[in-house]
Amino acid sequence: MHSNDKTIYSGAFVLAALSLVTLLWLFSQNELARQPHLISVSSTDFLETKISGNNVVYSLLHAQVEAPARAEIRDLIKYAENIFAAKLRSDAEAQSKTMIWITFHYAGTGRHPGKSTKTYREIYVFEGTNWRRVTNKNETFV
Repeated sequence: MHSNDKTIYSGAFVLAALSLVTLLWLFSQNELARQPHLISVSSTDFLETKISGNNVVYSLLHAQVEAPARAEIRDLIKYAENIFAAKLRSDAEAQSKTMIWITFHYAGTGRHPGKSTKTYREIYVFEGTNWRRVTNKNETFV
């Protein structure tokens, strides 16, 4: 083996290592390629205190979802619509729940008590014979 061969092999190894590190870094930065994923679904109660002082207890199904740190709201809404139609609606009806919360926890913001957490929530309610999605601007019947 000549000394030039060692230099070529060393250079090729360094180039391959740099390429691998660069690809891993690019992949980790591309959070949009990651999809939201369901963490848990549980039954819980929510206590609302009305202005009159009366308390109203809502029995609901609460789904917690981890979302990419830079996820767009429209993508989270679409995911919520899909998981509502595929799973949560039938689960809630089977358990006689009249409300579903889908809480998205943005990756990297933590879900621990006392720590700052960035979240987004979609709410569905069952009234009469229909489910509707509750939003700030309008309501969508589903």
